[in-house]
Amino acid sequence: MTTILMTWLVPRLPRFQAAHPEIDVRLMTTQRLVDFVREDVDVAIRFGHGRWPGVKVERMFGEVLTPLCGKRFIDEIKSPADLRDLPLIRSTEEDEWPIWLAAAGVETIEVTRGPIFDSTKIAVQAAIDGLGIVMGPPSLFADDIAAGRLFQPFALAVETGKSYWFVVPESSAGRPKVKAFRDWIFAEVARSAAETTP
Repeated sequence: MTTILMTWLVPRLPRFQAAHPEIDVRLMTTQRLVDFVREDVDVAIRFGHGRWPGVKVERMFGEVLTPLCGKRFIDEIKSPADLRDLPLIRSTEEDEWPIWLAAAGVETIEVTRGPIFDSTKIAVQAAIDGLGIVMGPPSLFADDIAAGRLFQPFALAVETGKSYWFVVPESSAGRPKVKAFRDWIFAEVARSAAETTP
């Protein structure tokens, strides 16, 4: 959740604060699901298939992944098969590399060795620094790609079937501050979609 927070939400947050200066926003990241009953949390952004009992869920956007790398390896990647001989950075989402490799028609790459990160943001930074090739969402790292710090060697990007979801307890979905934040989030989702549409 560090990745979505740092690359997508935080850069847009000044617009929310400008529109709603009366609402204080406190952000925290965790890999576990928050317990809305026991914790002082109004809303959450969760990643997965969207099936969580007892809460209202709304899909924000899906996950689309492709290999990304820094300057160190860009000249060594001419075709997907070249990935066999390069260090691959892994995440705790173990199915990411196999999904993309299958879509690219590449077989016999064992993605079982190499560094593992629980944050795509940190893994992408490691790729920029030359550690290896990472599987990541190019839309969340468009600034790094545009600046030439990060490269997308292949046009092929695949959906994993997982999405980012706006999650709120049914009982508090109508609260003014929750509704204000929800409406702003989905306005930003629409803005983001418009910005990335060719």
